[in-house]
Amino acid sequence: MRVTPECDTVNSFPICNRADAQFGPAIVWNGENYIVVWSDRRFSGAYWWLTAARVSRDGSVLDSGYVVGDRDSTNDFYADLGFDGNRCLAVWYHSYYQPWGIFGRFVNAQAQGEDSVFKIASTRTHLYNFPKLEFGDSAYLVAWADCREGAEDFDIFSRLVAPDGHLLGAEQLLATGETDQQRPDVSWDGHDYLVVWTESGLVMGRRVGSDGVPLAPASVLSDSNGNGRTCARVTSGGNNRLVVFGEQRGPETDIYGTLQARPGIEEEGRKPQAASLKLGTVFVSSPLMGEGWGEGGLGAAIYDREGRRVNAPSLGAGVFFIVVKDRVVHKVVSIE
Repeated sequence: MRVTPECDTVNSFPICNRADAQFGPAIVWNGENYIVVWSDRRFSGAYWWLTAARVSRDGSVLDSGYVVGDRDSTNDFYADLGFDGNRCLAVWYHSYYQPWGIFGRFVNAQAQGEDSVFKIASTRTHLYNFPKLEFGDSAYLVAWADCREGAEDFDIFSRLVAPDGHLLGAEQLLATGETDQQRPDVSWDGHDYLVVWTESGLVMGRRVGSDGVPLAPASVLSDSNGNGRTCARVTSGGNNRLVVFGEQRGPETDIYGTLQARPGIEEEGRKPQAASLKLGTVFVSSPLMGEGWGEGGLGAAIYDREGRRVNAPSLGAGVFFIVVKDRVVHKVVSIE
């Protein structure tokens, strides 16, 4: 039995144990209660409908569950939930039955649906889309996976959604390649979003601005040691983001993590060596790129901490990123 620091026992309690089956919960705190959503089959006996309920700070379940998804012949699967300071936004994907796509609906403080269900994006597939979202300074960024027409594997897409449900800007293709990009997650650190996913056994990430436009190419956020990694998750805290994931370094899979600093932020209290191990940082006082790196060589380019491409001969002191074939291979601190 687990106990709290105050020696109170910690026990599991049912949030919904009604007839038939429920699965796939997501949760967010709205400043007053926890809002929990899940896929529930008890209402129709055949289809999974997205359902919501409140749980109080002390663990009291306040509702039996309100259907907030579509009440039709579709399945609402693998929802995520965010809070914008006023109400929550739930997102999910339709599985097996058309219309396929990423859908959303706002959920109020009473765990009841507000406005109507709306489509965020159509998808070509009806499995493994796994949408995730996070609220930034004025909008939600929703990310998901899809295998589009002409593609042979899953790629990562995103779209901004306003607090009133309007879609903002254009849909963005964040990651593509010869293998699957899967299971995205999103965080906001007060300045920009970071979308992470797994690809070819690596954990990848890409920064996205508050306007929904990518700020820099994708970068590797895990060791490149050949181990397989799954289900990356990210959250922000202070000036850093913590990325966690499953990794198989032996016969079993364990949980690992890496810290990702926001570009341009001094990592107080960290020795340069520690930053090198965690972030792949290189400290140099010589030219950043020698012969063979530029045009006609490896095709490398240099970007500053705001994601702008810069010329190597004109660089002074600062933080820069060397990119080869659209992948960040080094974070470089140039010292004059």
